[in-house]
Amino acid sequence: MSEYIHPCTTADAYYVASNLRDPDFRECTEGYGLEPTQFIPFIAKRGRTIIFKSPDGRIAGIAGVSPEKQIWMLCTPVIEEFKHKFVREAKQWIDSLNEPFLYNVVDARNTTHIKMIKWLGFTFGKDIEYGPNKLTFKEFYRVLTSPWDGGFHWRGSSGSGRTEPVRASSS
Repeated sequence: MSEYIHPCTTADAYYVASNLRDPDFRECTEGYGLEPTQFIPFIAKRGRTIIFKSPDGRIAGIAGVSPEKQIWMLCTPVIEEFKHKFVREAKQWIDSLNEPFLYNVVDARNTTHIKMIKWLGFTFGKDIEYGPNKLTFKEFYRVLTSPWDGGFHWRGSSGSGRTEPVRASSS
């Protein structure tokens, strides 16, 4: 694993929850109706959760995959200083997951995350009303296939924001 990606501790989750970027804070509170300092440490205990550190050692974000295969990420303002490094590390981590299907929704107002989700090769579905305030969220997903040698391959994850599933042949 990368020197910038680390397993998440409860203290790390609480730190991120207490230092969220404004759009991420709004997504938690207005979109989900949840208090970040209670919600983030709770979800960090479910599934696989990691933190991203900046080159200078500060926590830039937290991400995870739930047992239901929902992928999620929340960030601190540190990502603004290291955008390219953060996105490259996020892509490396996602590509290492080998999950056949990942999905979630994102607050339509969170334009930084929408750009990142596109760059990471996810496909966007429809816009939906979500949460207690009925805000617009965007569905997104990514499909893995194994058409040739039993290994998993992403199709179309070049950063274009579009994926193209490859169907395994029956021959």
